[in-house]
Amino acid sequence: MEKKKQNLSAVKAIKRIIPLVIKTVPFHAFVTLILSTAHGVSWGLVAPFNQRLYDALADLAIANGVMRYVIIGAVMVTGLMLIQQVIMSFDSFFSYNVLSEVADGRLCLVINEKMKKLPAALFEDKDKLDDLEKAWQGMNGSIWFYLMFGSGLHFILPTLLLWVHFCGV
Repeated sequence: MEKKKQNLSAVKAIKRIIPLVIKTVPFHAFVTLILSTAHGVSWGLVAPFNQRLYDALADLAIANGVMRYVIIGAVMVTGLMLIQQVIMSFDSFFSYNVLSEVADGRLCLVINEKMKKLPAALFEDKDKLDDLEKAWQGMNGSIWFYLMFGSGLHFILPTLLLWVHFCGV
């Protein structure tokens, strides 16, 4: 009798994959989400800072403004953009180099421990070998799914919330 294949919905996949990666590398997952949130906040602040600079420039152009406000605005925008680039660099490096490598190694250990318990005869069956290959691909896919889902969520939400708050988008 053949085993019935399970259909996974997106919600079930999220419920399985996200906790698996977090449980495997809790510190790295936490740092990645903090960096993604800081990156999103920095992007969310760029629009209002730019708006203040452009307002000061517009006031100066129609002869009502003060040059000091333009210089202060330019310095603030420049400083924020430098901080934003540093945060983005740390976020990208930590997420795609450190977390993915550490999680990959630890999940490989989990798969190897499970494979060690299998009888040797299973490794001669091509269907079982295909299943093992799918497990390896799923392991790698789960790490990247976590990075895309978690980083995306923690980047996009702060950015949008700050834009709505400051710009009324």
